[in-house]
Amino acid sequence: MHLEKVNEYIKSERIKKQLINGRLPKPFHPFVLKEIENNLQSPYIYYAYLFAEPFDFTDYEIVEKICYASLLYKMSLLVLDKITDGQFDKDQTSKVTLVQHALEKESLRIIVTELGTDKVSIDKLWEAIENRTKEWYQSYQLEKEIKTKDFDIADFEKLSELKVSVALIPLDFIKEFSNGSKAIYDKVTTIHKLFYIAYQILDDIIDFDEDLKNGQYNIAIHKTKKLLKDNGLSSENLNSQILYVYAFDDLYKLALTYIDKALNLCLGMNAYLLERRLLSTKALFENKNYMRLKECVESKISIPFEEKIQIVKKTEINNALSQPVRYILKKWSQDFIDLNYIQAPISLNDLLTTHYALGDTFLRAMATTHLIEIQKKDSLKEIITEEQNYILSQIGLDKMGWSYHPLLIEVPYDADSLGQILQSFSKYYDNELFHTLFENPILSLLKVTESNHGIFPTWTIFERNSKQLNFYTDKYWGRDNDLAVIANMGCGLYIAKEKTNILNQIDFERIIITNADYLVNNQEKDGSFGLGSRWYSGCFYPTYICLKFLYKVDAVKYNEAIKKAQSWIIKSQNKTEGRFGKEKHASTETAFAVLTLLFEETPDSEIVESIKKGIHFLEKEMKEDGEFRPSPFIKQTLTIENKKPYLWANKVITTSFCALAIEKYKSFNPE
Repeated sequence: MHLEKVNEYIKSERIKKQLINGRLPKPFHPFVLKEIENNLQSPYIYYAYLFAEPFDFTDYEIVEKICYASLLYKMSLLVLDKITDGQFDKDQTSKVTLVQHALEKESLRIIVTELGTDKVSIDKLWEAIENRTKEWYQSYQLEKEIKTKDFDIADFEKLSELKVSVALIPLDFIKEFSNGSKAIYDKVTTIHKLFYIAYQILDDIIDFDEDLKNGQYNIAIHKTKKLLKDNGLSSENLNSQILYVYAFDDLYKLALTYIDKALNLCLGMNAYLLERRLLSTKALFENKNYMRLKECVESKISIPFEEKIQIVKKTEINNALSQPVRYILKKWSQDFIDLNYIQAPISLNDLLTTHYALGDTFLRAMATTHLIEIQKKDSLKEIITEEQNYILSQIGLDKMGWSYHPLLIEVPYDADSLGQILQSFSKYYDNELFHTLFENPILSLLKVTESNHGIFPTWTIFERNSKQLNFYTDKYWGRDNDLAVIANMGCGLYIAKEKTNILNQIDFERIIITNADYLVNNQEKDGSFGLGSRWYSGCFYPTYICLKFLYKVDAVKYNEAIKKAQSWIIKSQNKTEGRFGKEKHASTETAFAVLTLLFEETPDSEIVESIKKGIHFLEKEMKEDGEFRPSPFIKQTLTIENKKPYLWANKVITTSFCALAIEKYKSFNPE
């Protein structure tokens, strides 16, 4: 009964409607909207249901009101925390403070007018809130005290217990309404505290780099530092990859210990929902995807960090490098950690399960391709070949391709990764080795191409695992032919044709023309490409990669489409500032636009002037260390109703595109 009620409650989205249509001031500040969205994705919205079950409390009208009131109060504290931290300017602070007061006031209104009864006094409810709030504030003081101390598990346990205190307000309320026994109350309290300690360990692993940057207390950071110290090693260049090598196993086992303790306490209790929550969290730790995350990160460390730093120093001494290239090499010496991101790309209906994914192969191949084009006289050869080795290490176990998210078995191999990786191997791998490495991935993708009417598909799905992959592709990833993916694959095949005879087995010319024609037939009326792309934000990158492909195929045949695209780009330029696109700091879009115009071998005066202005803008935007401010250009759109696209911007990738544009401009000699 409890399970049916909680599922019905989550599906109805009543709590979301209450938040949006309730008595809170409108319009919401963007921060508050984000907090609402975050909390609606959290199991916290149904905690009162979890706690009602052990007490056999079935007044679900009361349970739902407790859910809503406790959520509002928790949000009011989170907003207050951000205000206290000074995260808003003066004008924003006044607006957000108004919302914070409203959240707290509405929570207390529900408690006073809708929850207070003859049987349950308001004083009792208010006492619970005051005690839990006091504990929550104590967590901040304790965090300050232990931040600089050596690792002590007792400190972490105490901090976790204090942090979780506000989440136990629904439990306190349920106990009062059910008049439940203190023994059950104490046991459920302990279960939830143990669960939270385990989940906090997982959260700290995921937030390692962010917390390290912000100086936050984090058990994974403290544990890693302790283990490094115990082994006589420095923690000066600490990052999450070192965590996975030195501390992951210990933290992993520790978290499972807490979950097992909590599960043992559930025995003999009427606590199906609590037990399910614990088991799903344990499954997350034991999940093959999560364990592969550890393996994937470990496999990245092909040479020690100290050796990478020495390679960069040697390269900088022996070569005249631009500041943007120096910036990229600095990031490479840190193992391109910036290109490595963890996200939850699937939101399953079962909120108790989360899939985590880690992926950077495509982006590292993109950066490597740019380094190949930027370098002079093999100046970056050692770094490029090291990256090529890493990219090869990320191929699927069956050696048939690469995936955006190698940790998720639900994601098929994709053409975008293969096309970009082929381009990143345009130098330094001899033709025979290239043939051995890429024959199977290329031929398997071309086989699927034939069944896709000759158009390069986004995904390569094989018969042996097609049932599972087809299910996830249809449900989440989508099958749309994407112009940027098609063009990138086409550019990759040109590299393959130059280096090997793999493509002698097929009618290369027919396949290439079929895909080039498809691009032109789907060009936008204004001349751009890729509007509505599932994988890329805006039209500048799709237009860049599509023209790169069309120039390779036949610039004369596709001259009309090329001219239309050039015209769209020029019209998109701010003639005063030189940037392209609508953003004030549009370095990413400007680099794409300039690179696209630089394909033209016989540019007219309008193109020449546009390129010059674009380069001038980029030179002004470059920071002292060579970095450029990024704009989102990678997008992930899931085929889930009301699921917003995930946009991703990256400093390293933007800087590599900007560096490439500036470098190519140096050899630009229009007649």
